Amino acid sequence: MSRDFVGALLQLNAEKQVSREQLIHAVEDGIQSAYRRVAGDEDIHVRIDAETGKIRVFRARVAVEEVEDPLVEFTLDEAHAHDPDAKAGDLVQTEELADDVFGRIGAQTAKQIVLQRIREVERDQVFDKFANREGEMITGAVNRVEPRAIILDVGNNVEAILATSEQSAVEHYRIGQNVKAFVLEVRRSSRGPQILVSRTHKGFLKRLFELEVPEI
Repeated sequence: MSRDFVGALLQLNAEKQVSREQLIHAVEDGIQSAYRRVAGDEDIHVRIDAETGKIRVFRARVAVEEVEDPLVEFTLDEAHAHDPDAKAGDLVQTEELADDVFGRIGAQTAKQIVLQRIREVERDQVFDKFANREGEMITGAVNRVEPRAIILDVGNNVEAILATSEQSAVEHYRIGQNVKAFVLEVRRSSRGPQILVSRTHKGFLKRLFELEVPEI
């Protein structure tokens, strides 16, 4: 199982261009959420060995001077019963759970949460990639023509929106046509990053001149 898990992780890493560290964190978070949802406890934690794929499940609480949330915190005196060297702010393990308990909490629930976390990691990574390109030129292929916008495929299943108001009145577009556009804004949305582009903004002309006339 561990070997299969690592292999699947590496395949996702290659297919989705998401770092293995991000994927592992997403899977840890997903399985952890599944445990907490089924058990009804907030002190359950999950850690995955990136090399072997072994999953550790344990209970742990944060050692604090004064407890504000007894579901996830306990006093330093209580922490010292488990770890004599514990300091305020440390996450202290209180119990190791059997590694086969995962099979009893609903694998389907865990799978759904893990996939959701991975999609979130993908969306965040794509957003970061394009957020850094605001004010730059990108090229996309016309994917579809809608009443109020042209939708461009800019790669990796990401689309850019070229609104009618940002198009030249004399231009006409056909499906599959490559179109250069100026990135106005990148927004977060529930379906992933929303990239708004223009072919009329003054920045578009500036970037176009820079591409076509290097001396500028």
